[in-house]
Amino acid sequence: MRGKFIVFEGPDGSGKTTQQKAVASALCSAICECEPTTGEIGRQIRRALGGEVDCAPETLALLFAADRCEHVRALEKLLDEGKTVLCDRYVFSSIAYQGLELDTAWIAEINRRATERLLPDAVVYVDLPTESCMERIARGRDHTEIFETTERIAKVRENYERAFAMFPSLKLIRIDGAQPPEDVTRDILEKLRGEGLI
Repeated sequence: MRGKFIVFEGPDGSGKTTQQKAVASALCSAICECEPTTGEIGRQIRRALGGEVDCAPETLALLFAADRCEHVRALEKLLDEGKTVLCDRYVFSSIAYQGLELDTAWIAEINRRATERLLPDAVVYVDLPTESCMERIARGRDHTEIFETTERIAKVRENYERAFAMFPSLKLIRIDGAQPPEDVTRDILEKLRGEGLI
């Protein structure tokens, strides 16, 4: 039986990565993946996000699309083996973040080959007000990435709605990230069980 592909999305500071790991721990056998990946293209992306390398917004978007094409190949193998895969970010993040400076339809188009091959069985969207995201970022990190400003995160949250609307058949599970972390985890697990995904 083919495995389930569940994507965790949310603005920076929302707690989505924490929740991905908590859900994986609760499921025991789930595999955690992330984008950008830890491969060569993913490492280049992380250098750009950290401000080490200056590149045009179009270049960064194309790097994300290339990284995703490679990632999909690996994900399909895991899913064909019957594994449950929990992925921290996918194409929706590209649309939300690169859409700050670029046309969202173009971003969706350069990612079309990947999304035609693999769309998630569900997206867990951990949402949190912009101010709360910024408070968490300030508390938890000693540096910020290029997208981590109040204005940009507010726009990212708007762009997420545009991204989800581009995939009308998408199973979207909205989660209130302002709850205590253990309550967020419980909420996610209950909703995934309710959808028959775990």
